Amino acid sequence: MAMKMFENMRRYESPLSKTKREDVEYIPLRKLSKKEKIMDFISKTFALWLYFGLTVFFGLLWYIFSWSFCGMMFFGLLALLVFVLITPGFAKLSNVFERKLGETTGSTLGCFVMLLGPVVAVCFFVSSIPYWDYVSHYEQQYSPTVYYTPYGECYHSSPYCYHIEGHTIYECKEYKAEEKGLRPCSDCY
Repeated sequence: MAMKMFENMRRYESPLSKTKREDVEYIPLRKLSKKEKIMDFISKTFALWLYFGLTVFFGLLWYIFSWSFCGMMFFGLLALLVFVLITPGFAKLSNVFERKLGETTGSTLGCFVMLLGPVVAVCFFVSSIPYWDYVSHYEQQYSPTVYYTPYGECYHSSPYCYHIEGHTIYECKEYKAEEKGLRPCSDCY
């Protein structure tokens, strides 16, 4: 079934050869009228503007309000763009494989090469997950290092605070100390 889908996709991608193959059904294309061409152009232009408008809209909401849902939508739309830009190039590369390696081997290899488009898009989307909530990501990345003792209730900005001098001292990021339920030292902060 995948090979049939691949053949159908390639049929519209590459020009028809002078000799017709018997195993492929050719569908004659009818010419579009002027009105149909204009409507087709308008619908494609509208879809393109809608896509970029939604991308900018979700990107601005994500940046201004730091809503993680908008970050997910923004990166999802960018992953869709990556998919749309990369996959046709891989489809054309599969034609090269077919010419060089023969029809059977080239088509099989071409199917695997065409899978790279969705794989790259999914990898891009998954790798963007930490940035959806960029405020917490920024806070975690640039959180200052603090110091605490195993049995203390506070965290300290300096390992030389007189409250923890002479004790076993651990260090961690400030957001981790707050997650552990520690509060800032009244003398250090």
